[in-house]
Amino acid sequence: MISNLLTAGYQYPDGHSVDFYGVEVIQFYVQRFLLYFSDYAIHIRVLYGMILLCILTLIVLFVLFFLKIRRNNRDRCAFEAARADLYDGFYHVLTSDTMSNYEDVEIACNATLDNIKKKYRPEILSRLISEICMDLSRELPSIPNAETLCALTDVKAYYERNLATGHLVLQTLQNVVNMHICVSEGLLAVYINHYNDNVRQMARMCHVISSQADPYHYFISDLENEHGVWRLMMLHRLFAWLWVSFFK
Repeated sequence: MISNLLTAGYQYPDGHSVDFYGVEVIQFYVQRFLLYFSDYAIHIRVLYGMILLCILTLIVLFVLFFLKIRRNNRDRCAFEAARADLYDGFYHVLTSDTMSNYEDVEIACNATLDNIKKKYRPEILSRLISEICMDLSRELPSIPNAETLCALTDVKAYYERNLATGHLVLQTLQNVVNMHICVSEGLLAVYINHYNDNVRQMARMCHVISSQADPYHYFISDLENEHGVWRLMMLHRLFAWLWVSFFK
């Protein structure tokens, strides 16, 4: 009966019929629920209430799905635009032998930092810098200007805000380790003993980079545990980077 109501309308006992589509479907069931079935048995009202709830849930899910697609398309377009405008400039800064400052970044990108930060959100710049650093990690033993570039473009502040609010924690920790960025030990303290193994291990690798007092405290305690291949690869890259940074 419900399938017929949704597809062919409804025929009343007196022979009259009505077809309904779209929003009219919701209006039909709301009216039946509030008016026509007010004196009917409770199970009839519950049935129509469940139908209304299912319809409203599907509408909400459809809207959320549509917004998600729209947001993904917007982010993809923004990243492609940032890649076209800033890739060469960021690449030049990251491969420079000297420590860069804001003037070097503006000259390399042919744009002021204020305009760059106004045009592109930190998450877009973070994705671009991370992509370049991953490409360069196959060619260079270290990328010393990564933290400087992240600080000048507010990407580092974006990472610290994520850690403070618990937003995209694992992804943020991975980027921090991959780009060898120092963050506050206070921000890492929450995740050092996190219940999630991946978050905990990434936080402890970040602690090795960021701590000045006892960087290997948690790392040494982890040596007795079993390590996956991916973590061993990241540790190998991390300590190779530390070796070049401190002993070159």
